[in-house]
Amino acid sequence: MIPRTDDLLRVLPEAIWCGFGVILMLLQPFTRSRQVFTFFAILGTGLGTAATIFAGHPGGSAFFGLIQMDAFSVFFHFSLRIPIWTASACSLPSSTPWCSSPRPAWACSRPHRNCSPPSSASK
Repeated sequence: MIPRTDDLLRVLPEAIWCGFGVILMLLQPFTRSRQVFTFFAILGTGLGTAATIFAGHPGGSAFFGLIQMDAFSVFFHFSLRIPIWTASACSLPSSTPWCSSPRPAWACSRPHRNCSPPSSASK
């Protein structure tokens, strides 16, 4: 059975968040610069949050009553997404230099191209 447009509109915010997450995970092995991921992560988070307005504007149920969008669900989405968006917007730009700089041996759980070799013990 093909879902109706209203049904798809109700799950649009989650679809955007999941879609951007999958795209970022699939692109990670092929990209050398992590700054691209910073931009797309903030973009996907913002678009998913903005899509909540479109998903909740008409209101109603979707997928035979499985999903309900009303004023409370829009409030709940925003009460969860605004702190997540703020935290990601603050942490992603600051983590980009750390991800591209050489790491000390104690910070690496497994061998990585950015890990510096362990220092020899001083005699």
